[in-house]
Amino acid sequence: MAADRSPAIGVLEFGRAILHDEARALDALADQLGAPFEKAVDLICACRGKLIVSGLGSGPMGWAVGGLSFLFIMFVVALELLMCVIQAYVFALLTALYLHDAVHLH
Repeated sequence: MAADRSPAIGVLEFGRAILHDEARALDALADQLGAPFEKAVDLICACRGKLIVSGLGSGPMGWAVGGLSFLFIMFVVALELLMCVIQAYVFALLTALYLHDAVHLH
């Protein structure tokens, strides 16, 4: 990869190398456009309302955001499961108390 950074390369040269790599990748991608791309554009144009496009890609920032999102989702799922267990426990406890009182009338 031309964008590998070495100590001898300056910031400007490094930036230029990255832009050249991206331009080559976009040029290769342009040759692959076809009917699926056209259908996707038609679907987007047919949407009513707002559309959010996120372009983090597969770089380090994309992996970091994806990883944090995954961890947050796992935390929320664990919290939901904990709430289910607590709710089931309270329901069982209240049912047992009700049945006990129904059987053992004063």
